[in-house]
Amino acid sequence: MSDKEVWDYIDRQRDMHVATIGKDGAPHLTTNWFAVVDGKVAFNSYESSQKMLNLKRDPRVTLLFADGDTYGELRGVSIKGRVRFADEGEENLRIMKSIHDRNKAYTDQKITGKASPESTALKRICAIVDVEKIISWDHSKLPRLAG
Repeated sequence: MSDKEVWDYIDRQRDMHVATIGKDGAPHLTTNWFAVVDGKVAFNSYESSQKMLNLKRDPRVTLLFADGDTYGELRGVSIKGRVRFADEGEENLRIMKSIHDRNKAYTDQKITGKASPESTALKRICAIVDVEKIISWDHSKLPRLAG
């Protein structure tokens, strides 16, 4: 995919998979909501979550966005990078609002209750990914085999 196709594709995704490195060196894989803020992928979680503890110890991260139901439809983007945490309460809240606004359509009021970006920002921290490498694929662009 071209750079534009990569970022357009990411923008259409709801979830992303986040791979961090555990204390024992094994991968730790989770799924998160996210937003692209100032051209960078950002996500949030509780500061005490395993992924955030892993990232504080080792900021290397791999993100995966993927979809497709058949082999010929498989598409995806993998981003390798390093995380930095939102330094200020204001930056954390701005990112939290972006993630909240992006996912409003998927929020179930019964589950989230009175959750707002402001209340969530008091309990969670935001991670911003500085991209080092992007790998993408789109099997719909592969030549079709006869037969």
